[in-house]
Formats: sequence, structure tokens, C-alpha cells
Amino acid sequence: MLKRGGAITSEPFSRLPARRGAVLRVIIREYVDKATPIGSEHLARAQVLGVSSATIRNEMAALEDEGYITHPHTSAGRIPSDKGYRYFVEALMESDRLPPQTQERVRSRILELEGERARRAHGSDRMGAAGADADLEQVENADRHRYP
Repeated sequence: MLKRGGAITSEPFSRLPARRGAVLRVIIREYVDKATPIGSEHLARAQVLGVSSATIRNEMAALEDEGYITHPHTSAGRIPSDKGYRYFVEALMESDRLPPQTQERVRSRILELEGERARRAHGSDRMGAAGADADLEQVENADRHRYP
């Protein structure tokens, strides 16, 4: 969604080729994780894409030409642009969603832990309540970490 002339419009993104989208996805995740510009050598060493650094450089050059990434200065790695983040949210994050069955299992486990915490908080088992709090926090943090 983009705001244009006071009205919010939906401007469809043209779908990036699969490898280019994968490179953008990894750049965004690495940048969010490390908060430093990401270079092709770093991505090649991490071996998350399974291609050479030259191939990664070519895809990064195309992403930069298309406005999805930029670089803070000449010798730096690349960082996502606003357009890159928007594409990530609109097109790439969707494929990262948990399957419905897994979502239901996570919801059920959260409700179970919340109920356990409430029961223990009203009882004499304060250590049990702390354990349920830790379990609940772990489940919630795992979900946040996986889906920025």
C-alpha cells in the first residue's frame, strides 16, 4: 500500500526472479540481524544460497538497479531500501508463514501455558508459575525471531 495524493493505493510489485528474491530475503534478514551492510562475500561464505559470490554480486547489482537495495558508501556492502523492505513484507514474508496446522498447535500450546501459569499463580507453586512464564516467553520469542 502506498499513499499517493492523500489516498492509499495498492501498487502491485512485479515478481522478482526466484534467485533474486532469495538474495533479497537473505540480505534483509542478515541486515536486520547484524545491522551492518551485507556484502556478497559474506553471503557466499554463509552458504545459504548455494551459489558463487560472483552470482550473488550479479543479483545484488540487479537488485540495486531496481531500487531494492542500496549502499551507504562506495566500498560498503548493501542495505535494504524502503522498496526492498516493502517487497519483503508484501511478497517474501508470505511464504514464511507457518502452515495452519502448526499455527494451531502453537496457539494451543500458548493457551495451555497461560492456563498453567494462571493455575500456578493462584496456588502455592510459585516455581511452577515461573516455569510456565519461561515456557510461554520462549514460545512467543521463537515466533518473533522467526518472523521479523
